[in-house]
This record gives sequence, structure tokens and C-alpha cells, in this order.
Amino acid sequence: MMEVYWPKISVVLQELPGHISLAWAIRGCPLGCKGCSYKSLEKYGWYDLRLEEYESILDAHRGLASSVTFMGGEWVADFPRYLQEARERDYKTCLYTGREIKEVSTDILASLDFIKTGSWQGIPITEAGSNQRFYSLPDGKDLTWKFRR
Repeated sequence: MMEVYWPKISVVLQELPGHISLAWAIRGCPLGCKGCSYKSLEKYGWYDLRLEEYESILDAHRGLASSVTFMGGEWVADFPRYLQEARERDYKTCLYTGREIKEVSTDILASLDFIKTGSWQGIPITEAGSNQRFYSLPDGKDLTWKFRR
């Protein structure tokens, strides 16, 4: 079970270039980056995303969305299971984390197709001065340019 911010699910077009993505913002990030936009989500409250409900959402959107994107969640014990369930249904998987790749467990990395890394420092990934990077996995190819105008 993961605690996620409301709404229960978001369908997003810009978080994973070239994909329609089912996205969840996971509660409990321990990093506390100054100015992080996720703090603004707390006003919406949160709910428990149980694995059975998640699987049902994935099944209902099969063929309509091509990926799942998690905004955080790597600190949740059963997070790899959520990634595996998506992959078993042929979704691409993506994690947005404020950590660097070397700080993410190998179990999680093995279940990801994409990862966006780097703490929030006030410059979005769409801007040249951003510390954030976007990679395809497992090859580690830097695809940050896909976010740039």
C-alpha cells in the first residue's frame, strides 16, 4: 500500500515524452527540497493506493495509456511490486526522484524503463541550467533533451 495524493490517478502527457502516462504522486518524500511543488499537494489530502486497486486501474487503462509514472515512492517497501505489475501489463515504467541514480536501489532500477533524477533546485528540467536529468534504462542514455524547447 502506498499513500498517494488526491486525485487517485492523473493522466499526463508531458511527464514522459512520447507517452500517455498514468501518474501518481507518492506521499512521504524524505528529501524536503526547498520550494518543492509536491508540498502544495498536501492540501488535497491523500489516500491509500492498495495493490488490488492499482491493478484494476492498470487493467482499465490498458491500450489507452502506455506508461506509468511515479512522482517518488522509492522509499515505500513494496514499490518494486507496483512497477512489476505495470510491466507485466506491458506499461513502460518511470520514476521521478530527487535522488541520483546511484542512490536508487537496484531492485527498483531493474523494474524501470525511465528515471528523472535530481533534487528540486528551482530550475525545471525544461531549462538548460537545471540539475535534473532524464534517462532511459537500462542503457543509461541521457534523454533530457526531450524536455527542452
